[in-house]
Amino acid sequence: MLPSNDARYEVFTAYNNFGSGTVREWGVYDHKNDTFVTAVTKIINSTFLNKYTSGGFYSTIIQKYGSWWRVYLWNYDTTDWELIVTGIGDAGDSRGDGWSIYEEYLDSCSGGIPEIESKNLQIYNDGWKHITSTYGSEFKNLPHCGSSNYTTTWDNQYYAWKLDPT
Repeated sequence: MLPSNDARYEVFTAYNNFGSGTVREWGVYDHKNDTFVTAVTKIINSTFLNKYTSGGFYSTIIQKYGSWWRVYLWNYDTTDWELIVTGIGDAGDSRGDGWSIYEEYLDSCSGGIPEIESKNLQIYNDGWKHITSTYGSEFKNLPHCGSSNYTTTWDNQYYAWKLDPT
């Protein structure tokens, strides 16, 4: 998930196969430095699930305040937002849009990865508002094997959205 307006940080869930089985990770990508923020990467295991998820979902906020970008993850143990990473400056790639999409890389098209969904996506624009066609548009030509799992309706749980900067 990447916010609009040249966001520095993107939050991801990754499924990596290191030969000994699939490892799930939650992490942050820094678009300004074009690198994964490895210091904040968390293995999705029972400890992570108990601390950061409810019903199999985690909640995150990517926020810009002045020139600072911050990533928060909801901690169910402390019932508060946990600051994960913060940094000054935009990505610098002049990308105005944002997204929440399911991307596949390398040989992951061979299967074995569960369906991943985003729910309750919101944007702050004079108050929190759910992502709808008012704020976004259909993401065409998804980087997904076949793209057949996606529909173009806003209420589909697997819908990929592109957030327009305005």
